[in-house]
Amino acid sequence: TPDSAIAIALSFLNLQENDILYDIGCGDGRFVISAAKDAPKKTKIIGIEADAKLATRAEQAALSIPNVQILQADATCIDFTDATKIFLYLVPCGLSAIKSTLDKVRHSADVVSYTFTIPEWIPDIRRVPAPNRAAIYFYPRSTFSKKEIKQ
Repeated sequence: TPDSAIAIALSFLNLQENDILYDIGCGDGRFVISAAKDAPKKTKIIGIEADAKLATRAEQAALSIPNVQILQADATCIDFTDATKIFLYLVPCGLSAIKSTLDKVRHSADVVSYTFTIPEWIPDIRRVPAPNRAAIYFYPRSTFSKKEIKQ
């Protein structure tokens, strides 16, 4: 994830004291480390990565950061319903695979997806950090409540 996309995603998520942020598909940990630098110290940051080599790189990069935890796991097997903020960098089949869990947190968590949209969700904001870059999609928790009331 390029730095420009990370900066936009973090501005959308606006991490606060006692937030629980999940980075699903955390790769080498670039996003979780950036989030930890900007977040209040009591923010809990959890990266989930299926690829063992990438998860190990993320763990090593985050060793000295006390509020960051990296899990080498399949996100479909992780309960992340305690999330208040979620960052996703998954391909469409990965987003589809975790959609049922995402649906459970849509009223309690702000969600940012990088590159791909979440199936059946309509983002409030779509931002492209620079020409020829992938888009960032923001789904604030308040949006879901408003859309459901209108229906």
